[in-house]
Amino acid sequence: MSQREPRTTAEAAPAYRHGREHLRDELAVLDLFLRRRVARFRDGLLDADGAPVHELAGSAHRPYIPHGEVDWLLESSTPPRHDQEALSRAIQRAQRRIDDRVGGALSAGTLLPLVQLARLFRLTDFEYQCLIACLAPELYRKYDTLYAYLHDDIARKRPSVELMLDLFCDDDDERWSARGLLTDDGVLLEAGLLYGVDDVASLSGASGLARFLAVDTRILHFVLGNDLLDPWLRGHARLAEATVSLPEVILPEALKASVTATVEQGLSGRDDAHKLLVHLHGPEGIGKRTLAAAIAAEFGTALLVLDMEVVAAGDSPERLIQRAFRESLLLQTPLCLENADVLLEADATARRLGRSLFRWADETGWLGFVLTSRPWTGYDMPEGVRLTSAALPMPDVELRWQAWQRYLGECCASARLHDVAQRFRLTVGRICRASKVARQDLSPGQGLGDRELYAACRGTAHHSLERLAGKVEPVHDWQDLVLPPQVVAHLEALRAQVRQGHRVLSEWGFAGSITGGRALSALFTGSPGTGKTMAAQVIANDLGLDLYRIDLSSVVSKYIGETEKHLAQIFDEAQRSDSILLFDECDALFGKRTEVTDAHDRYANIEVSFLLQKLEAYEGIVILTTNLRKNIDEAFVRRLRFIVEFPFPDEASRRRIWRAHIPRQAPMAADVDLDFLADKLTVPGGTIRNIVLNAAFLAAEKEEAIGMTHLIDSARREYEKIGKLWDERQLGERTWRPMKEEVVNG
Repeated sequence: MSQREPRTTAEAAPAYRHGREHLRDELAVLDLFLRRRVARFRDGLLDADGAPVHELAGSAHRPYIPHGEVDWLLESSTPPRHDQEALSRAIQRAQRRIDDRVGGALSAGTLLPLVQLARLFRLTDFEYQCLIACLAPELYRKYDTLYAYLHDDIARKRPSVELMLDLFCDDDDERWSARGLLTDDGVLLEAGLLYGVDDVASLSGASGLARFLAVDTRILHFVLGNDLLDPWLRGHARLAEATVSLPEVILPEALKASVTATVEQGLSGRDDAHKLLVHLHGPEGIGKRTLAAAIAAEFGTALLVLDMEVVAAGDSPERLIQRAFRESLLLQTPLCLENADVLLEADATARRLGRSLFRWADETGWLGFVLTSRPWTGYDMPEGVRLTSAALPMPDVELRWQAWQRYLGECCASARLHDVAQRFRLTVGRICRASKVARQDLSPGQGLGDRELYAACRGTAHHSLERLAGKVEPVHDWQDLVLPPQVVAHLEALRAQVRQGHRVLSEWGFAGSITGGRALSALFTGSPGTGKTMAAQVIANDLGLDLYRIDLSSVVSKYIGETEKHLAQIFDEAQRSDSILLFDECDALFGKRTEVTDAHDRYANIEVSFLLQKLEAYEGIVILTTNLRKNIDEAFVRRLRFIVEFPFPDEASRRRIWRAHIPRQAPMAADVDLDFLADKLTVPGGTIRNIVLNAAFLAAEKEEAIGMTHLIDSARREYEKIGKLWDERQLGERTWRPMKEEVVNG
């Protein structure tokens, strides 16, 4: 049984104008097959002399269908047995004429859905006729009666496997050969063109010959030319048109050319042994779906997008994948599996989905795109599927600038957008979202300010980082820092390396000499309260970047491998969100590796080594603070770009700090002497801040202005808290009674 293919001949036959005209002729041929089967059926009711030997199985409760009604439905009297050969010849003539008309239609570029189905699924002549036989009762109810008549059962109105074999096979050899084509492993049922319906009226254990067959609703609509999306895919898939042309996709030109060439090569040979899956991986918003849609548009088609996250979370995910591949084939639209990271998990669900994906790619696929955020390895594909991967890199400054120009060029200066492109390592998708946020409150003709633009950039990040870190709102600027000039110069140099990174590394070519990562890492070391955390806030505020303080209690775990997992999540999310990481009191993570004496030491050293690797690969800003520099592992020290020593403040610095921590609107008593406090209380800035704040609360409680009594009493309590000896003699001759004595005497 060869595959049904149209043929062209020299006979003059008008080409089909549309698919429905072709369908009517195929139904006319089906009627000829039915007339022949009716003749054979009636012959079985007669003996050699023409006398009846068997009556139709009718009764008062189960009436049979009269012969005359069947003849009327077929619009002819049933021929005697010796004319059945004439019917077979009529069938052959009708099929040849159909083939001629189909050939003419295809030459004229007319699409015929039935022919397209036969070619797409490589149907044999027998499978093709079975498909038409199952389509017929969905188009004309007369076929319900005809099938019931031939089943000798008015309740059995669908075509059965046995009836298909009786209609289209001439002898037992043909029947037995064709029998396997109507099983669940045959293309008709496996691809979902038909589906089986058990005969509930039959006794339990009836043979497969009694099984009914019905056409799938989507296939019915396809044959009728109604390109409605498969009902199974509603809510899971959608057709997506390209939003930009391939030249307009903001990705490296070499990458676009390479992926396009791969697809073109796959399309040119898609009828060969291999089906093509193109795996595109990169961070969210990098342009994976945009690239796939633009490539599809180059070949004149849209993209069928299936959301794998929704599929995996729903019922029957394997069936949905099968339907999606079939729909892609029917529409001749490449399938795009987005959010496919569910395939990368190391669990049974991911393995099951992967097997289903490759199976249906092999069975009914032709061209598909698989979109994930990270590489995909360890897959075991069928021989008929070829998978090729392409990594989509983060856009460089020039590509980011192109994106900013596209979305904000009319309302922001080019130089400013170039500065934003250098400062924020955003994907094109995030730049698009940031542009919408920045423009939403703009009046016509109004320009964008830096603060609004930076806030929009920060606001587009999806911070799962907040589960393992606390966001710090920077409230300090350079004027709040009270540090020696050389320390401030170090901090300004750190800021300059962020601002000028693109010029030095890319434009001046220094990137080629950097073998490791491009992390801009700094260690702030000094006594508690000397301004290390404040300096981190100042830098974040100046650069317009988010600052996240790592919560060590959420990171460090007693379970093996969990700490490394948390650290990986932190660095990966910080990379995506362009955030500054602040490891406060970093000794717990960056401490020195020790000699291995037990399993605890070995795993602790593994954590430190893993952290070294992440720091090497990270492309962002990391600030470490510590009170004890000598406890930091030397391997980290070698990788640090900056080490900034925060000295204990001298008297002049303390005087400035005292003044900086008292707001102008705060009520101050006339006896407050900040010069005296700076001279007598040798404490760092953090302690001064606490003293001033606590004194303000003491004064507010008594409804008084802040005076020296409140400040001295607060200082005494702060000394006790930090374990520092309080000596009244350090105040000299000027003394103030403690607040608690005034309360008692009052």
